[in-house]
Amino acid sequence: MTSTSQSRQQSLPVTVSAADYPAASRRFDMLVVLAGFWVIGGLYWDGWAHDQRLVDTFFTLWHAVLYSGFLAVATVIGGSQVRNMWRGHSLSRALPRGYRISLIGVIIFAFGGGFDLVWHSIFGFEADIDALISPAHLLLAFGAILFMSGPLRAAWMRARTTPQKGWADLLPAVLALFLVYLALSFFTQYTHPLGAPRLLVRTVGLERYFVALQIVTATLVFTALLMGVLLVGMRRFPLPAGSVTLLLFGGMLLMFLTRERSTQGFAVVLPVALGVGLLADLGMWRWRPSVERVLALRFFSFGLPFGFFIAYYVGILLTRGLVITEHLWIGTSIMAGVTGLFLSYLAAPPVVGE
Repeated sequence: MTSTSQSRQQSLPVTVSAADYPAASRRFDMLVVLAGFWVIGGLYWDGWAHDQRLVDTFFTLWHAVLYSGFLAVATVIGGSQVRNMWRGHSLSRALPRGYRISLIGVIIFAFGGGFDLVWHSIFGFEADIDALISPAHLLLAFGAILFMSGPLRAAWMRARTTPQKGWADLLPAVLALFLVYLALSFFTQYTHPLGAPRLLVRTVGLERYFVALQIVTATLVFTALLMGVLLVGMRRFPLPAGSVTLLLFGGMLLMFLTRERSTQGFAVVLPVALGVGLLADLGMWRWRPSVERVLALRFFSFGLPFGFFIAYYVGILLTRGLVITEHLWIGTSIMAGVTGLFLSYLAAPPVVGE
């Protein structure tokens, strides 16, 4: 074969079967994750602006960050879709395994952005809880969760054939899990432990029943989200050390900064989240809770939320004092542990003899 014919063959595009998926790529996973953090940064900045009562128009700097982050996501995922279709992959298999739903999420978010602009034009700009449960914003959240969770689904599918363990294999998946947790926490921040912490330390013009209702609801919702997200990952992977600290402390720090007005004086929650997260990671490293080590999983699922809320209330008691009764704060801590325990049965259903 002559050098001319060899160079001609090298210049031809590589053809693939339309039934094949593109090969998985850590670089692609990380690009999606980084673009997802860009979106989350704009989202939490937008939440801070709402908390500061700064929002009065659709065209703001924080919206620019949010939607430019989405443009980055759409470029990474949509660009890969087009490029791989040109190489010969079919429409439904032009992205690596696990990313087809992410493409749907991009489409939903794009529609939600236009819907959000129309919604604001008709009904004005929301404040407080209204901004979190606006139909347009919920549509944006749904789309974002779909495209940000792509690296997690991709790792999940790879684990069917190749074991995935440690940060070397699971970094994009754990970061995607963190992104999903941040999105869920943001849109339920009215039931977050930092949503209205002043209810714990001073008498307000609310009936005691409604204060207790807020505290119990915050405990249960926060526990369900934290343990639900963690157990999804633990069902498939041995999460690397540091994963719990990333979710618990990272999420608490972002919420503390976002709700700046209501969280002043409650910085003790941050070292509490950091300490509990580190202890939980140490326990995961030592006892390796998983669907194969079910008893350890049960103890972990009870101990993490129970330990966090006990430390949370004790930290506030020592720094600010508590006006709620011991019955309420100790009881809700136990309820948190029981909620985590029950959720563990979804990740690892009971076996004979358990």
